[in-house]
Amino acid sequence: MTLGPTIAQRQLYANVEVGVTLHFMEQLEANGPDPLMVLAEEMPSTAAVEEHFFLGDVPQFREWTADRVMGSLMAHKFRIANKDFSSGIPIHRNEIADDQMGKVKPRIAGLAERAARHRGDYMMRSLIQGFGDNPFPEVGDGKGFDGVNFFSASHTLEGGPAQGNLKTAALSEAALEAAEVALASLTTWDGKDPLQLRPTHLIVGPKNTATAQKLVGAAVLINAAGTAAGSNIRLGKYQIVEAPRLIGAYDDYWFLAALGQATKPFIFQDREPITTAAQVDWSSPQMFNRGVMQFGAQARYGIGPWDWRTIIGSKV
Repeated sequence: MTLGPTIAQRQLYANVEVGVTLHFMEQLEANGPDPLMVLAEEMPSTAAVEEHFFLGDVPQFREWTADRVMGSLMAHKFRIANKDFSSGIPIHRNEIADDQMGKVKPRIAGLAERAARHRGDYMMRSLIQGFGDNPFPEVGDGKGFDGVNFFSASHTLEGGPAQGNLKTAALSEAALEAAEVALASLTTWDGKDPLQLRPTHLIVGPKNTATAQKLVGAAVLINAAGTAAGSNIRLGKYQIVEAPRLIGAYDDYWFLAALGQATKPFIFQDREPITTAAQVDWSSPQMFNRGVMQFGAQARYGIGPWDWRTIIGSKV
């Protein structure tokens, strides 16, 4: 009579845990970072909630004829909370006993893909939330450090002029040009100096991908009549990032970002990187009752809005 799993079975379950974890990590690395994470500056995090400050603008160089002109430490501060995220899959002991790892590996790969893409999904929900319609309250209230919607026509700082990063036009050559002008028109908080922003990335959903590729990738632009409208001055100028979440009610949303600056639109706090956990022995209630092992992945991080002046958002 054999009482409980044999030594060989226990070793088999332990080997499965190692093998599944290695496969998960290989697939996680193969997926790579989500393209949308280019919108965020990664900052260290050692607490449940991190406090950040908008530090204002660095003064221009000027002739030194009196006391040096110093930048100011603005009072605008905001907090970003780190949140726990997880997912998991069941693995039946029979799949292991019958050497059916070929059926298990696709699920592990799918779990790794979900884990790798979640940050980009969180980022896109944060972008959409920034228009003030509140479709994703779980990512925050969508407001910037100045207390108004992240995408707004009336941002002001310390009594400076009103400035905006909100557009309401479908993606087209004219709309893209308007967004370029809007970015180029943004100034320091006091309105005295241009920020000299240079757009680098055009973020679109599947519906607008072809339009974006024509606007940025075609050597010659074609007008509404179907004839050549001249050479494309934007050829290769921007990197196109396709965001899968921009479908349905959000399929006409698009964004133009200037990501070569010292600040970025968002902050990413990586409190705990993606790790795995497993329950593979008979001490697990699921294993004892149903012969089911548990394998999961988890992480802890936070994403929050930072410098609205580095991105223009448009919705129709």
